[in-house]
Parts: sequence; C-alpha cells; structure tokens
Amino acid sequence: MVYGLSFASYEIVRNFLSKGLINLLSTPGHRAEIRKDLGLIPNAVEEVLRYNSPQTSWRRVAVKDTKLAEYQILAGTQIFLSLGSVNHDETLFDDPGKNRYS
Repeated sequence: MVYGLSFASYEIVRNFLSKGLINLLSTPGHRAEIRKDLGLIPNAVEEVLRYNSPQTSWRRVAVKDTKLAEYQILAGTQIFLSLGSVNHDETLFDDPGKNRYS
C-alpha cells in the first residue's frame, strides 16, 4: 500500500510540471511577462491547472441517493467526473480554448 501511495502523487506532479513547461515554452510572450513580474506566477499555475490539467478525470462511487440537475444517481453508482470538460466550459470561461497566464 505504501509503495502504491508513493507513486500516486508522483504522476500528477510530474504531469503538472511537464504541462506547465510545455505551455510556457510554447507561449514566449507570456513567459516574458512572467519573468518581468513574478507576481503573475500564481495566475500562471491556476491557468495551467485549468487549461491543461494533469488530472482530467476522477472516479467516484455515490454514497447516497442524489439528484444532480434532472438526473437521479442511486447510492452505489459508479461516477466518472470529467474535470477537463468543465475547465473548458464556455458558460464558465471567456474563450476557454485559449490559455492566458497573466
């Protein structure tokens, strides 16, 4: 169990760092802005998590009967949550397909 847990967080951190570097290296203008103003780093981190998240989905099991919108979810139902989808929802973000670090 300890062996499994030691790698459980490693993959997400590795993916986050890799995706963050790829995003910043592919947008030199944003990279230059962040270098000039290190106060932009927290926003850049949040944007990497939104735009190109290392964790795009999550599995859960409903522990009690629940209604979500017009759907009835019974206790014991396996649920697959798509975090990547909500991070690109046009009703939540202006131009969700564009990464913006500043």
